[in-house]
Amino acid sequence: MVETPPETPHFTTFKSTIGKTEWQAVKQRWQQQGVTPSAALLTLFAATLERWSRTTTFTLNLTFFNRQPIHPQINQLIGDFTSVTLVDFNFSAPVTLQEQMQQTQQRLWQNMAHSEMNGVEVIRELGRLRGSQRQPLMPVVFTSMLGMTLEGMTIDQAMSHLFGEPCYVFTQTPQVWLDHQVMESDGELMFSWYCMDNVLEPGAAEAMFNDYCAILQAVIAAPESLKTLASGIAGHIPRRRWPLNAQADYDLRDIEQATLEYPGIRQARAEITEQGALTLDIVMADDPSPSAAMPDEHELTQLALPLPEQAQLDELEATWRWLEARALQGIAATLNRHGLFTTPEIAHRFSAIVQALSAQASHQRLLRQWLQCLTEREWLIREGESWRCRIPLSEIPEPQEACPQSQWSQALAQYLETCIARHDALFSGRCSPLELLFNEQHRVTDALYRDNPASACLNRYTAQIAALCSAERILEVGAGTAATTAPVLKATRNTRQSYHFTDVSAQFLNDARARFHDESQVSYALFDINQPLDFTAHPEAGYDLIVAVNVLHDASHVVQTLRRLKLLLKAGGRLLIVEATERNSVFQLASVGFIEGLSGYRDFRRRDEKPMLTRSAWQEVLVQAGFANELAWPAQESSPLRQHLLVARSPGVNRPGKKSREPLFTAALWHRSAHFTDPAKRSVIYAAACPRLIRRLSQPNPRQLPGGIRRWKDRWLNSGNRCCLGPVARHHDFFELGGDSLMATRMVAQLNRRGIARANLQDLFSHSTLSDFCAHLQAATSGEDNPIPLCQGDGEETLFVFHASDGDISAWLPLASALNRRVFGLKAKSPQRFATLDQMIDEYVGCIRRQQPHGPYVLAGWSYGAFLAAGAAQRLYAKGEQVGWC
Repeated sequence: MVETPPETPHFTTFKSTIGKTEWQAVKQRWQQQGVTPSAALLTLFAATLERWSRTTTFTLNLTFFNRQPIHPQINQLIGDFTSVTLVDFNFSAPVTLQEQMQQTQQRLWQNMAHSEMNGVEVIRELGRLRGSQRQPLMPVVFTSMLGMTLEGMTIDQAMSHLFGEPCYVFTQTPQVWLDHQVMESDGELMFSWYCMDNVLEPGAAEAMFNDYCAILQAVIAAPESLKTLASGIAGHIPRRRWPLNAQADYDLRDIEQATLEYPGIRQARAEITEQGALTLDIVMADDPSPSAAMPDEHELTQLALPLPEQAQLDELEATWRWLEARALQGIAATLNRHGLFTTPEIAHRFSAIVQALSAQASHQRLLRQWLQCLTEREWLIREGESWRCRIPLSEIPEPQEACPQSQWSQALAQYLETCIARHDALFSGRCSPLELLFNEQHRVTDALYRDNPASACLNRYTAQIAALCSAERILEVGAGTAATTAPVLKATRNTRQSYHFTDVSAQFLNDARARFHDESQVSYALFDINQPLDFTAHPEAGYDLIVAVNVLHDASHVVQTLRRLKLLLKAGGRLLIVEATERNSVFQLASVGFIEGLSGYRDFRRRDEKPMLTRSAWQEVLVQAGFANELAWPAQESSPLRQHLLVARSPGVNRPGKKSREPLFTAALWHRSAHFTDPAKRSVIYAAACPRLIRRLSQPNPRQLPGGIRRWKDRWLNSGNRCCLGPVARHHDFFELGGDSLMATRMVAQLNRRGIARANLQDLFSHSTLSDFCAHLQAATSGEDNPIPLCQGDGEETLFVFHASDGDISAWLPLASALNRRVFGLKAKSPQRFATLDQMIDEYVGCIRRQQPHGPYVLAGWSYGAFLAAGAAQRLYAKGEQVGWC
């Protein structure tokens, strides 16, 4: 396929006819076989497409007229009563063309029995479940007007009777690439293809149409060909090699078919990478190996796992009760601040809410979750795509009790307050949620994953179970801050042979290497739960235990991810999961919900737009993935810890033996492709989900940096090069070298501490190569930028506002936009630039006087900024200026 251009699409029409004698004869034969002419032509149309299709299974769109007798005068109503139904085809099974036509006829009758459910609604629901896509879901249409009458006349007679003889017929439909229309005229069959230009490769549409005409003529000339295999009806028409424009002389479908001939392989997908390498992704059957018996080990169900002490449970409950209440109030305040839900009389459409909050597309699902949360708590009423409040959201009460004073409780409370204060910047993308969560002191992540009573208890029991299982080979996925790793390593020190620490971020790997450098038999690697497996990175014997703590909810498809992990286990191996099972957490929505992984789900969770699963739901998906549930703790559905620990076992071996499989693939495909047996062109990757291309970025040769930005390079290397793979040159890209969002957050924080206050995440994303980033910093720092204009109003007075302890002035933007006056902000410079507070205040006074030489001055500050405003006011007053400050 080629990219569809953004301009108005153009269509090309291909037409042909079948003479009256030939058409009437073949139509009569089809009817004698119990097949309508429409079903027969639809099958031949699908058989043609299969010759060109990437897969042998696909779905077509069938239009039909659905004028329901709901009113006595319905037939006098002029309107478009077109409806659609979806018809699926599968040409992989060895059936005759006649049988395929009969199957098509049966599916048509079945689908028509459910015609009350319009195919458009089905496509819309599929689109919602799959997420936004640039391409239409069902772009190929079949339209039959055979047998249709109007007032006793055929369609062509009725059209001629009403409008005269047509001299030109043209049709085009949005979201349709190819529309095949058939009708009768004077006993002849007239058929047309209406094809959108620039969708298929040049010349492909006409070649496909010619193939269809040839297949139709072959059926008319040789009626007995209906009893041949459907794949053989076009034997005289060569099957189009896929990919059509590839330079290789093999067909990827042949490779896939040869792979599927081996037992235990359920799906296969071959692809050619941009570098020309051939990759093969396969899915193994779920049936356990008959020789794989479950080892006789300790029954985990007999474990005595007490809950934390009552005082700890009370502290936990009080903390979460405060967090939930404050989060709800904070969400309401954010919406109110933008004029939303202040009165029950006004309803707000979702598009207007998005615009008011300047919400980026990546956060619009979270915004819907906010509205759903408020609706479920009966603060809002939903009316289609609009919401109105029952009472103003400003009436949502504050927490009734104070947050407990424990260190972990206060850390989470402060984190929530910071998130609420930054909601506007988070929605607009001006602030990174990772920056707020993974601060330099790790106070928030320690409170979430290590220090609170629930996490401490669950981490302790995870280590206890790992030791009890005598796990020799352990894989931890999503290990993150290593809050679980530390106790597990300690508990298994005498039994384990290897511990594989993995995460999606290289920054966590670097931190873990430094922390556990004294631990033996620990390896580190990147691992993404949403990507196919590379078995060469894991022990062939399989793992005894896989640990996944608070990570699997980030899976785009939970069941597929669980199936992948099962492939890495040995016979009887265990998967240990710890997951938050509270599905309606407002604290999550107001804080960590802005992190992309929590809204990346594409599976059944789209139905209610909640990323978390209950205990019973986790047990259900584990069974779907082929596991046998062994332990769920706590046993009750609603956990006082708001989390559950679950253990499931793999009942057998599902992992393919690569050493035995690959030679078989090579031998089977030897005659099909010489390229497949060339090691330089071949890369066989076994996977357990949808195929992915393997991309290997080449590393260019280093070049000399210009002297003007050499000092910025040194600071980049000191802060970020530990996270990157290999040496860094001026034209290297931070993210192509292995950098990710978390590493970027850490690097920017380190640059800020080294005196580069202008460094921020947005600039790094916009200028990701070393030379561009350094040049941008140099340009940005070369001139004075204080004071920064926040608002240009019509009022005569000018307001100067000072930053708080975080050095940022974005918190002033809502006030500035509401005032009809000029507002300037004083943003923090490098923290190392001033030795004393007095020096900082003197600098700010100079900036103010450059903007406004004389008073009266109006100054404002909050938090740390109040001290700055007071100090500046004193200095201006001492100079004889009139000053007002607040």
